[in-house]
Amino acid sequence: MFQKKIILLFIFVINLFPIFAQDPSRVRVPYLQGTNRTDITRYKWGITAPNRFEDISGVPIPQIGELRLKFPVNTPSFYSGPDGGEVYLWKKDNYRWTRSDGSILTEWENGTWKLETPDGPNFTSFGVFGSCSGCLPKIQLDWKDGSKLIRDWVPHRKEFAWVFQKNNASPALNWQLIDPSKTKPGRFQVSKYSFYHSSDWDLYLQALKENFPADEFFAFAKKEFDMENIGQVPVLLFDKNGEMSAYQGKELPGGSEEGGFGGQNSITLCCGEKQIKPTGNSVLDEDAKKRAFLGTFYHETIHNLEQMTCLSYKSGLANLPKENLPDPWFDEGIANYIAGQFSISKKYYIYEELDKKIQAGKIPSSYAALLKHGYQDLLPYSLGAYMVEYMHKSYGSKTVVNYNKDTCLGTDSALALEKATGVSADQFISLAVADFQSKKSVLFSDSKKKTLQGYTVMAPVNVKAFQNFLEKGFSLPASPFDIQNYEEIPSVRETFLASVEPFFKKIEGDFDGPGESTFFLWKSGIYKWQGKTWEATYFPGNQTVFKKDGWSVIEWEDGKRRVVSSDGTSVMFWKKDQKGYFDSAGKQIKK
Repeated sequence: MFQKKIILLFIFVINLFPIFAQDPSRVRVPYLQGTNRTDITRYKWGITAPNRFEDISGVPIPQIGELRLKFPVNTPSFYSGPDGGEVYLWKKDNYRWTRSDGSILTEWENGTWKLETPDGPNFTSFGVFGSCSGCLPKIQLDWKDGSKLIRDWVPHRKEFAWVFQKNNASPALNWQLIDPSKTKPGRFQVSKYSFYHSSDWDLYLQALKENFPADEFFAFAKKEFDMENIGQVPVLLFDKNGEMSAYQGKELPGGSEEGGFGGQNSITLCCGEKQIKPTGNSVLDEDAKKRAFLGTFYHETIHNLEQMTCLSYKSGLANLPKENLPDPWFDEGIANYIAGQFSISKKYYIYEELDKKIQAGKIPSSYAALLKHGYQDLLPYSLGAYMVEYMHKSYGSKTVVNYNKDTCLGTDSALALEKATGVSADQFISLAVADFQSKKSVLFSDSKKKTLQGYTVMAPVNVKAFQNFLEKGFSLPASPFDIQNYEEIPSVRETFLASVEPFFKKIEGDFDGPGESTFFLWKSGIYKWQGKTWEATYFPGNQTVFKKDGWSVIEWEDGKRRVVSSDGTSVMFWKKDQKGYFDSAGKQIKK
């Protein structure tokens, strides 16, 4: 019984300790606004950050004006807050208030202040630094589960951008919360990508939905390069280059008018005004979808994947650079290289542009010169892409991953490259260029045919005759003078007549063709078939001209046929029973 009384007395004394501990000599400081207030403003934030823009309106945003304290002097000392909580002032505008509800308010003289709550997020408002006229402060709310809500001021747009982030997750989550009232009205979803667009993009988006191999794409990026983003990705589609430049606050590298920007928070693409529009004709619309160039989309998605992967690498680590060290050859190179695995035209763009740069003598003489060169001559998109290809194929996936991770975490790129490959950065450039030159003939082999994979296949009118030609070719004598009969000259008109009616005077461009062939149609109605060693051109209402190994076979609409050999000698049939032979000067001879 005696022991129980002692325990109760001890508890009673402990509970009274805060009262006895309060220093009555401490000056009580009031709020700067509403000096008679003694209450504490409380906020209801929920247990996790909102990840949709529509839910932001329910998030209370504290204002320093309703929290700031007013001190009688700026002498470092303990004070008592309006609620009786302890306050310590270090110097003017720099104090810490431990409030009676367990929250802590800290204000710094640079304009930054922070409100830490025991059961909600920590709220931080960052001071505006530098000469940013009219800029408003960035704020960040950090919840206990690791989720964050970031509101950042965008100076060139004079508006806020909201971002949801959870970088303690593996992999990290991060995406911009788009205000739908400030975007194009259209909404379209392809895999994890949420598109905001105008009707100018309708066919493009249909093509993307039908042709984007999401599972294969993400698996390749993860398996080969450890790149991953399991979160949402907003994609803003702009109709004009000026619109995107105004939104981004910068121009596309190299003065390009079409392209995009792939960021950690979102992706932007341009330009809708140059996309093929729906016609209501199913044949033309299907052809348009097959022509849609998806290479830029792949490129920008890799930028997003790379930056999200870097965010995951940095999670939980301290004293890291806020911005990655510049190595545009790798940033643009890996984006183009991976894009080229899924867009064949992008792959051949890399090879063709690199070949031009080599021929023009524009390859930097050293790694330092490459970095200094930056985006000049768009080298990162060609040379950079092949350097990544060479690294991947010659050294393996792990080497690319190691280089990317090391540079993400702050290692100098030249050192990271040497560490990953075992050769100096200067040597690596030379080795990559030499590798390209040694493989150039193989890389460019049949490139025209390969770039047309997925395009509409043009159909010949006479399928059997065309297929027979592809299999056997035309049988021609050693000399035109050996041709005696009209039927000995193949009917090139019958063989190469094409079913162009749906596209006539509406489309000008390349088509795929049966077998080894490719096809090009001009709006005038002229078209050309091509193979590896031959070509056949049709001129409407006039003639069809076939060429191979310096020989020409010509057939007119009225049935005339002519064969011209590589030495210029020829035979001409005006009618089946009327012919003439000509020497290389074009003079008719008797035979």
